Amino acid sequence: MRQRRYYGLAFFLVLAAAVLGATMARRLVPAVQVPRLDAVATAGDMLRDLDIDAFLPRFPAPERPSSAPDPVTEEKQAVVPPGEPVFTAIPSDQAPLDVAQGNEPERTIASEPATVTPAPPTPTLEAPELSAVAFPFTKDGLVHHSSENCSGASIKGTVRALDGAPLSGVRLWRYDQWGNEQVVETKAGELDRGQYDFPLGDTPNVHYIQIVDGAGAIISPVVEVHHRDGVEADAACHVVDWRRQ
Repeated sequence: MRQRRYYGLAFFLVLAAAVLGATMARRLVPAVQVPRLDAVATAGDMLRDLDIDAFLPRFPAPERPSSAPDPVTEEKQAVVPPGEPVFTAIPSDQAPLDVAQGNEPERTIASEPATVTPAPPTPTLEAPELSAVAFPFTKDGLVHHSSENCSGASIKGTVRALDGAPLSGVRLWRYDQWGNEQVVETKAGELDRGQYDFPLGDTPNVHYIQIVDGAGAIISPVVEVHHRDGVEADAACHVVDWRRQ
């Protein structure tokens, strides 16, 4: 019995506290005011008066595609009568392989003709015609090598005119690869007219003989003489005769 009394008293206290709290909260919290609907209506009227759409850019509406039929689409949509074969075009680069041969058929590719640039004509070089008389004097016969009737090692000979007569006062020039040189004239005596000689030593050497004029210009081809050298190494004298052309 005592426990039930306690429960009732506790319930009464909780109820009283709830009533008291609600009364105090109502006094402390101000009344909630509901917004006025007439103010919202006034703001809408002001926006309509401003005409905001007039300030916005206007773009033309996109053109609609023409309603003309597409010939390709109509061709694809064409109905083929039953029983008729359908042929499909195949590009040339995708031609089917030859089933019988198992190889791709040959293709002919047209190529542009090559441009051939003709070679320039080769100039014809004609050697100038040499006169039969290239020099006033030339060697008369072969060079003779001997040790007979030779008083000493030398190069000697005779210079003659076209008719064979000996010529005096003709100048001859001898030189070698070492820079040694000598000039002599043919003799004018009755017994030795037209003769000349170049005394040599016994040293092996190669000598070069030519006829020159009074100014030193060469007027004959060169004649090469091997002294104590080569095949005729035992010969002491070398005879070189000349003739006017």
